[in-house]
Amino acid sequence: MFAIGFQRWQSRQRSLGFTNTEMKPLSKYDGAMDAECVKLCDALNRMPGIMTLESCSGHGERPFYIAFTAASMNALFSIVAKISTDGVWRIEALLGNGGELSFKLIGAKGLTTYSNALELGTRIEADL
Repeated sequence: MFAIGFQRWQSRQRSLGFTNTEMKPLSKYDGAMDAECVKLCDALNRMPGIMTLESCSGHGERPFYIAFTAASMNALFSIVAKISTDGVWRIEALLGNGGELSFKLIGAKGLTTYSNALELGTRIEADL
């Protein structure tokens, strides 16, 4: 399952112009991205084998989330290890129609989650 997902992930990254050896984005996000998501997306995208796909702050009405792919179980577990003790975040697995596997990092809704996202992004970056 992960091998298929990783091949699609690599193909998607190449189609988007990501050519560096770690398969990480070479440019920043588009101007439509919620500012509350940037720090955590930056941190996640710097983790080996992780690529964010989309995000939403929830705008105070819905839960904060960041969708991402993980190239391996080790990459996924590196995120799980960061969130397993804080009780703020959860991860859901998503299976696409074509068999691709992606994940959603989900927080609560509201201002507290915005500060939690900044704190988690800082913790991840400190360990890179």
